[in-house]
Amino acid sequence: MDGCREAEVEIDVTAAPASVAQCEIYHEPLQHGGVGNTSAKVVGRVQIETIVDKYTVNVTGLSEKGYIYLKAIDAGFTASAAMRGIYIADS
Repeated sequence: MDGCREAEVEIDVTAAPASVAQCEIYHEPLQHGGVGNTSAKVVGRVQIETIVDKYTVNVTGLSEKGYIYLKAIDAGFTASAAMRGIYIADS
């Protein structure tokens, strides 16, 4: 992620859990000057149902440079994510 303060994250669940599960979206900002990272913070959560599906979550409050990643709170599902940055000119 580079230059946006908001993003749309699409989570593609390819193997569904046996019971409803939780997934957190984390943002790990780069420190000023793009060198080193600071502590990651939770910027979104999504409930993963018991079916294979795609989930879209808007996250805000992002630093201009950093990383976004998923963390499964409950085991039992497989997912990947794609992100689309939302820039001021997009709104």
